[in-house]
Amino acid sequence: MKTQIMAGLVLLTAILVACTNSNQKEVDAMAKAQQCLDQVSDSDPTTATNCLAYTTPYNSQRAYLMRCSIYLTAGGLVTSRMLSAYNTSQDPSVSSSEKQAVYVGLLAFAYPNNVANAYTAALNAQSVCAQTGDAGFIFVSNMSVIGSLANSVWGSLNSSTTGIDFTNLSPSAISTDIQQAVSYCTSNPSSATCDPTNIAAAATAAATVATSYCAGNNSSSIQGFCNSVDQINSWGTTNTTTITNGIMCELQGKTFTPPSTCT
Repeated sequence: MKTQIMAGLVLLTAILVACTNSNQKEVDAMAKAQQCLDQVSDSDPTTATNCLAYTTPYNSQRAYLMRCSIYLTAGGLVTSRMLSAYNTSQDPSVSSSEKQAVYVGLLAFAYPNNVANAYTAALNAQSVCAQTGDAGFIFVSNMSVIGSLANSVWGSLNSSTTGIDFTNLSPSAISTDIQQAVSYCTSNPSSATCDPTNIAAAATAAATVATSYCAGNNSSSIQGFCNSVDQINSWGTTNTTTITNGIMCELQGKTFTPPSTCT
């Protein structure tokens, strides 16, 4: 009996040691990934994808948090861009309707010379960030999908592969460009430029933002925007067409009455 007990204790100890070693390896890997990410230059954020290799063996929450950070950084959502989005949302000189459009636009992915690929990358980041369980990351990744789609549509309408110049344009000019894209898709929802599948993805992203981030205390940091997105809940619908109509309307600074009236 004593031999069996000792054998059991030895086995348990071995298991605990193995788990501890495995956990430490992951901690070390995430530390290396963070160090790699810290060295990414704002002038070339796409190099952040080089940091993914440290995270691929792991599927824990912290691994997904790191992967999400990497994908968002690679998409151009560096500190300066995030600060611009936040500062605009708090700027009393910017109108409410402009704040909504600019905030969405500044969270658009920016891949060199290809806004269509940037939208695809935003969708990829969204799927990764959804697994973090973190409301903030889920919010940013979903807003990136909406902004990246608007930027892609604007690029198609204006024969531009680089999209809107978020760095140099004023909030008013950015808002005008975003609203141009939104207005086009509102009038031409089935066009190849907008693509109904993409519009549905944007609607789903907006609905996720409304339920996972804006509802509750998280809304305080961007109250103006969340007040608009929260309207989705008041519409009492999960219909993507209705949600799309509403978000498109709100981004134009107008008032939406379900299922399709925008005034």
